[in-house]
Amino acid sequence: MGNSIKYNNYWIIYIFLFSLFFFDFSFSQKIKKKKKLKTASKPQYFSYWNPYRRVLEGKESRDFFISKEFYESKKNKNGKIKFVTKYDTNGNKVDTWNLLWDREGKRSEYSIYFHQNGRITRLDSLLFSHKLSEVKKGWTAKVKSRKDGRPLRFDIYDASGIRYYFYRFHYNKRSDKLLSMETIQCSYFRDDSTLVGRHILFMENGEWLREIHFKNADNKKEKIIKYDVNLEKEETVKTVLDGDGREVESRIIQLSYPDKFSYRFEWKPDTIMIVENITIEKDTSYEYISPVFLSYWSGFPLVYGSALSNEEIFPYSGFFFAPRGNMSFRGNEYSLGLELISYKIPISLSDEYIDGIGLFAAVQYNLNHTFKWIPDNIEAALRLGGGMLQFGNGLSFSTSFGYHFLPTRYYMGIYANSILAFDEVENGKTTGWAGLGFSLGANLGELNPELIKSYKDFWEDDLLFFSYLKKLFTKSELIYIKDKPIILEDNLDDFYTSNSGLNGLKIRTPFSAKIGIIDFNLLMSYLDYFFDSKTGRDPNFKGQAILLGIDINFNNLIKFGGKQISKSLVLEFGSFHSGLGLTTGFDIDYYFSKIPININTYGKYYGFSNDQVFTGWFSLGIGIGIDFEKLSSKEKNK
Repeated sequence: MGNSIKYNNYWIIYIFLFSLFFFDFSFSQKIKKKKKLKTASKPQYFSYWNPYRRVLEGKESRDFFISKEFYESKKNKNGKIKFVTKYDTNGNKVDTWNLLWDREGKRSEYSIYFHQNGRITRLDSLLFSHKLSEVKKGWTAKVKSRKDGRPLRFDIYDASGIRYYFYRFHYNKRSDKLLSMETIQCSYFRDDSTLVGRHILFMENGEWLREIHFKNADNKKEKIIKYDVNLEKEETVKTVLDGDGREVESRIIQLSYPDKFSYRFEWKPDTIMIVENITIEKDTSYEYISPVFLSYWSGFPLVYGSALSNEEIFPYSGFFFAPRGNMSFRGNEYSLGLELISYKIPISLSDEYIDGIGLFAAVQYNLNHTFKWIPDNIEAALRLGGGMLQFGNGLSFSTSFGYHFLPTRYYMGIYANSILAFDEVENGKTTGWAGLGFSLGANLGELNPELIKSYKDFWEDDLLFFSYLKKLFTKSELIYIKDKPIILEDNLDDFYTSNSGLNGLKIRTPFSAKIGIIDFNLLMSYLDYFFDSKTGRDPNFKGQAILLGIDINFNNLIKFGGKQISKSLVLEFGSFHSGLGLTTGFDIDYYFSKIPININTYGKYYGFSNDQVFTGWFSLGIGIGIDFEKLSSKEKNK
């Protein structure tokens, strides 16, 4: 009985709690409905709209804006701006901003729908450029913003949803005790990620526009506009300079005060100095591309000590790893690291080899620190090491010359190495070898932000791989070559003959570097070679060579022929069917002025290892090439 009373009491409590919950839930829903009805927004009309600050001002009735431009706005249920539509003086829609807020209602992104044909510069005459500005009715702009609301990305889509072009914006702050400056870099690209141009705004205190620097796709200055403000006279002197700094125009314009919602500095002054002419000095000096470097190299010996034999040639390879600048001596920075070497070399007058792995402690000095004319993305270095070989000890001396594919972490270069070996052949005997190889590497750790700044547009948008691929296919030269061997070295000439020409392909890539007046371009080559056996009993000598190297252009040094006749030295390294090899020669190209075709002529030596000896041949060749960059520009101009 007592238990049943307890159970009944529990049921009363449960029913009471459930009733409270039910009434509370019903009441809360009524409140929500009331709130929803209360906050439901009717269209409102304003004279001012700042999309970056998400601010509307100058509220008036609709009738007030007859024959005037105005903005219509409506809020969402949380009281945040849902959309803003701009109307022209005739009451026609121009543009609509559609805003999407986060759950907290603190940040928002937006898109813009264009109701009229025209130019995107109508949104902001400073951030956008006339070079890429077309918009049509039904097109859309998708915008991604910074935390402060200003745009980072503007992607323009046509009515079918296909991206037509895009803008990227980068903001930097610089200040000293006297002056604060903000720079805004605006870069504009076609849909295929081709850079069309960029301009940089120099904003004093984040308010007053002082200068605009316009640059083309090659980062060459096209124009400078300066604004000198006189507050007393309430006027501004606008001066236009050409790319060489010559004055083109100067006139007085009406003073325009900064928008009250413009972005002022919200940071503390740093160490960046600004000189009187608004030229901004670099705020930080960076010594290295990245803190740590790792490379793998492979090559083959070319020079042998007296105790070693070249009857058989085996490739040797190694790794080098070093934190950059981790050691200082007499004011110079050195990189102390580890070098691992794998080798196999025959011993003279013997069937034996020195064969094994060597481990060296190595110190590298970058010649970039001494010779400032070496470009930042080119690394020239000397390296000295010492340590253990398989049976004895050794010293190593190396030189390297390589290209960093910024802003990626990857490196490719040429590597020369010499080894002095003690007690390796036998106790008390000293020998050695020297060779040439090819190097691949990677930069580890954070990359130098100054060096990758110009690539940031691609890097941030995950366009890097595709932009490199696009650059390779649209700005390279593809050359079909016919190669005729004319001189064969003895150990080839004794057994083989060349009755016909050889076929091949060359690709001059747009990946380049400039040292002084000399241009360097990455070069890839393919050659299909065939030599007939003289006896008919031996198999023919045939195979394919795949080569990678550099094209060293001397046009700026040898002026003959101007731009139509190109003169260059070629150095390549790669594989033949019988072993590793190299080529060197001189190219002369003739470029037609009005068609994307060039005629290539050359003389070249091919050297490689074959049957335990180093041999080769000398060829003359001719080819016909297509300049894809010129071809694409022709297509665009049609």
